[in-house]
Amino acid sequence: MKWAASMWLLVVAGCGDGVPSSDCSAHKDAASCQADAACQVAGCPSCDGTVTFAACGRKGVALQSPCVAIACASCHGLDANACTAAVARGCRVSNCCGTISCLDPGDPQVSCLCPSCNGLDESGCAAAAGRGCVVARCCGTFTVCLNPNETAPVCPLACVSCDGLANQAACAARADCHAVYEPAQTCGCAPAGCCTFYARCATGAKASCSGTVTCRAAQPACEGPYVVSYANGCYEGCVLSNECAP
Repeated sequence: MKWAASMWLLVVAGCGDGVPSSDCSAHKDAASCQADAACQVAGCPSCDGTVTFAACGRKGVALQSPCVAIACASCHGLDANACTAAVARGCRVSNCCGTISCLDPGDPQVSCLCPSCNGLDESGCAAAAGRGCVVARCCGTFTVCLNPNETAPVCPLACVSCDGLANQAACAARADCHAVYEPAQTCGCAPAGCCTFYARCATGAKASCSGTVTCRAAQPACEGPYVVSYANGCYEGCVLSNECAP
């Protein structure tokens, strides 16, 4: 709990004609008081940091303070949502490197120097999202961790679609693609799945390993570490079980 200062705040009046200087008390608002060259406004501080009109007095004459000390609830300790909701009483949200605090009307703005997001890897960048770090990707692949308000780099080349990638290594390097495999008829090996080979690269970070089939294609014989994947109402092929979407 804090207390608004009970001091008497005087504002220099503007020029203009008004009631006689000896009758400044007849002014009942700041505008008319300021318009009288012989008068000055007296105000009291409120909890939101503003000054409210209290009385109008003659210039150069000390008046007894009409201000009464009032108890103002402190903004300190409020979370971001509560602080935003209390903006009418002067509370201000401060975000320093992801640490949120709520300031009282008279508090100075918090100054802080946050460590750069540049240089963080993808997981570190995602973990630092609270202080404004942004993951930037090019063609689905992580490229850099951006600082708040930093512009994302332009990809050097147009992104090639997943099905246009040349080989399995290129497919594995793209975070927005997954590899599809097909079982061979015969290959002369015994372990389950040993006759399953890379066929192509498909769109999607993860494969859909459950779905409804509306086509007449035969289900692929996926064995060992491979399971059936689905796409567009049909069988997509075989994928590694760890490539299935949750």
